[in-house]
Amino acid sequence: MMEQLNIDKDMHVMCIQASSFPHGVLEAHQQLHAQIADKESRQFVGISYRDANQQIIYKAGVEMLQGEALLPGTEVFVIKKGIYLSEFISNFRTDVQVIGKTFTEMLKHPSLDPTGYCLEYYIGEDDVRCMVPLKE
Repeated sequence: MMEQLNIDKDMHVMCIQASSFPHGVLEAHQQLHAQIADKESRQFVGISYRDANQQIIYKAGVEMLQGEALLPGTEVFVIKKGIYLSEFISNFRTDVQVIGKTFTEMLKHPSLDPTGYCLEYYIGEDDVRCMVPLKE
């Protein structure tokens, strides 16, 4: 069930861009996880959007700690505060394609921010919250 959620402050995330979409997504997450020591206290995300050539760019990300330096091969992405359309998916690993199907439906919303992105907010090992920003 889709609902609206408010992200009340910008979140800086350290990202590794996937070599391709969808085939490079898992590898990007694995590379990022291999470099992060304190996984339990951090929020992991996936960010995707289309570039100027309409190719999907995917970035595996992790919330940055205050004053933390970038790790090798990473870049910063800022998840903007604001209102997001959201849907919680339980046990997504049983059917990973449900994430894409969910975003396909979300991207039809009439109040979608045209400069936005698709955001996967991982909750534990098996759950994910899919989000897209709405126009203010």
